[in-house]
Amino acid sequence: MDITFNTAHGKFGLDIPNYNITLIELCKFNNLPFQSICFYKKNNKNELEIIKDVYTHTINDLKDNNIVEIILQPNRNINFSKILNKDILIQNINENFSSEYTFQSSNFQEIVNVEFNPDECFRYIYKCTNDFFNSIDIDDRKIVIGISGGGDSNTLLKALINCDKIDKNQIIAVMCTGLNVWDSAKERAKYICNEAGVELKFVESREICDIIGKRRSENWDEAFFEVFEDSDIDALGTLIVRKVLQHYVEKHNAQAMVTGLNLEDLLAESFFQITKKKLPLPFPIRTIDNIPLWFPLFEVPKKILDGCYPKFSLENYEQRNADKLINRAVPYYFSQMTSSILPGYEFDLLNGFKELSKLNTSPFHYDEKLGFEVTEPVSEELIGKWKYFTIC
Repeated sequence: MDITFNTAHGKFGLDIPNYNITLIELCKFNNLPFQSICFYKKNNKNELEIIKDVYTHTINDLKDNNIVEIILQPNRNINFSKILNKDILIQNINENFSSEYTFQSSNFQEIVNVEFNPDECFRYIYKCTNDFFNSIDIDDRKIVIGISGGGDSNTLLKALINCDKIDKNQIIAVMCTGLNVWDSAKERAKYICNEAGVELKFVESREICDIIGKRRSENWDEAFFEVFEDSDIDALGTLIVRKVLQHYVEKHNAQAMVTGLNLEDLLAESFFQITKKKLPLPFPIRTIDNIPLWFPLFEVPKKILDGCYPKFSLENYEQRNADKLINRAVPYYFSQMTSSILPGYEFDLLNGFKELSKLNTSPFHYDEKLGFEVTEPVSEELIGKWKYFTIC
């Protein structure tokens, strides 16, 4: 019994790992869009019948003496072979391997898996970040950078120092503490800053609560979950980091705050915006609460960032909290799968979203009751919960 993919460009055989898999699993194994494929079985009289139960019946279940072929029929006449049947070129590195990433070749004929060591990772990142810094005006005022001890911000600090337009003495490195996931990264953050010769300012719980307007600092993370029981620590953490960086920008009359959002972060954020029928938020520069926010790593895949300090990156992932927000998981999953299914397309999407984001001229509005800018109107219920959280 043959199994074929019947396209407008001809019939193609498929890679079949074994016959105890379903047709859906077969499509996934071959990167085929099963939601756009009809499944048929053809008997020895050349008659076709639609196959049902494709999620439950295996290929073995479909075997029959009268069945000569299983046909996967796509509903578009696109050139699947041009996209899927590519040679893979490997660019090996002989020493100190730390990461790899798969790119699309310039002629679209093959994909290229590039191996990196930490120095190669840094060179790739410096190229991207220097392109960013060379495209903007930078003066001699301070620059506030958020440090987390994770792979992105660890690398971001060195990228700033590497930039000829920035003096190391301009950099104010700030790290929030007071949550277990933050505190577990303090030693990594200290190492990175010591290596760079930059002083690291730890912002403790009491100062954080003063900045966000919370009366009591004891068990403030537990108090958050008592009020916002369906939320996640990442939601609170993102707001806190933003408010703390803004505070230090204002305190030092700095020109901007900088965080380590990478390619996948901004793809996920843009996907999320689009699903809400909104334009992507501006990047790689946006202004929020009248303060510029820079994303120098916006073109860099996270896998390459992690290759700079692979040991630290693994430690960081092992210490992460389990996120439970489905509205965060879906766009991130889609962002990560894009480069896995069709390497190179993530960069095209990013550039498209970046151009679209330029049309978003009013991405934020100031909420007087909250005292800071938001992307959309906040319900009275949520405002009430935030107010309660700040006084409890």
